[in-house]
Amino acid sequence: MGDSTGKPAWAEATDLAASAQGGKVLFVTDQWFASGDNLIQTQAPEWKEGVFTEHGKWMDGWESRRKRTPGHDWALIRLGVPGRILGFDVDTSFFTGNYPPQVSIEATRDCHEDVHLHDVVNQAGHSASTREYECAMSTYRSQPWTTLVGTSPLRPGYPDTCHNYFAVQSGETFTHVRLNMHPDGGIARLRVYGVPLPDFDRLTQLMGAGSVDLTALRHGGRALYWSDTHYGHPANMLRSDPGKNMGDGWETARASNRPAVLSVTPDGHVAFGHNDWCVLKLGCKGVVTRLEIDTSFFKGNYPESCRVEACLLDDHGTCVIVM
Repeated sequence: MGDSTGKPAWAEATDLAASAQGGKVLFVTDQWFASGDNLIQTQAPEWKEGVFTEHGKWMDGWESRRKRTPGHDWALIRLGVPGRILGFDVDTSFFTGNYPPQVSIEATRDCHEDVHLHDVVNQAGHSASTREYECAMSTYRSQPWTTLVGTSPLRPGYPDTCHNYFAVQSGETFTHVRLNMHPDGGIARLRVYGVPLPDFDRLTQLMGAGSVDLTALRHGGRALYWSDTHYGHPANMLRSDPGKNMGDGWETARASNRPAVLSVTPDGHVAFGHNDWCVLKLGCKGVVTRLEIDTSFFKGNYPESCRVEACLLDDHGTCVIVM
């Protein structure tokens, strides 16, 4: 079930491919007008009226030239964290006359990345050389791939049609996806929504060497429930990269039923008559030794105070420890 805008519920899950989670565009066949790296940027795509580069109109996304050779354009993306994919949003924002008519998506796990693939240039005006293409194909052929989205039509990048949602029915864990444009065109963003399933052996090693952030998305942390996401989602708090501005955090709307005149409670806190909350699931069980509440950039709207509660759930969902 989705919300009133048509956004499915699974699109509230973690974007496994986001650059903020460590996702990386390893290869694109052609990026004449706009770089493939834009596909996985965290911020929403934007439009710049009347702005042109030496290659053509400036676009916030990945855009290839009009294809004049056999085949189709495609991109190879390494997820920031392995996970079970729930669905994709192929966002064509602002690509209204140059979006691909069709798209398909494949995925695999633990494919062997050709060492020379890391030397591939990702910038506008670049088309893959024969050597770069061979490196990408070597990586592609190193593992069997599963088709998660068969060849499907896309809609143009107008506000009411730009989000192309594709649900996935698979219980497998994936580490890489291949986005195929049929045959060419432009896509603003690719969101790969899913459940992070990190390498727990590596996580255990990190815990043995010292403290580790148990809520981090890359370690499997998830935002499950929340009271409000008017200005920002609580999952933003779980990113490993430092916030760039106020939009990189969790911010709620000001409660419309807050008191007209604020007072102070006996324990010294302001009495708002309301508090916002979120429930976070740790990546794995652990002993909490330190908490860090980062209010960077929230200078006039940070919380007056906060309370952190924790519990350990057993296999039946029963809370056996509360603190």
